[in-house]
Amino acid sequence: MKRPLYFFLIAWLGVVFAQELPNPYDLKVAVTRAGDRFQVNASYEVPITVCDAFAFITDYEGAKNLPGIVESKVLSRSGNKVKVARLLEERILFIPFEMCSELEYTELPNRALLFEQVSGETKYYKGG
Repeated sequence: MKRPLYFFLIAWLGVVFAQELPNPYDLKVAVTRAGDRFQVNASYEVPITVCDAFAFITDYEGAKNLPGIVESKVLSRSGNKVKVARLLEERILFIPFEMCSELEYTELPNRALLFEQVSGETKYYKGG
């Protein structure tokens, strides 16, 4: 009769140890209030090179394959500045909402990608 207890104990310890091991690829998100706005900081580590990651995030027209992005089109390029028009669709309580936005990206290859909304339906959208 002691076998079921050992089996249960071993299974339970396996679950406990599995939960304690952190996943290095976990999404980390922090939302804080900054005056009348919210500041969202998110990070996600992936096992690719910095060069490959930068190529992925600067594939503006390829962003159409990401959830929520219906259209993404490069409007202009000048030096390290890129203007992109985007149409986003989200569902809130099963009701679809569309938002248009024009963003200006500043590319700092393999170091940073800064963005700021130049026109659109949100009051303020900026980050990097």
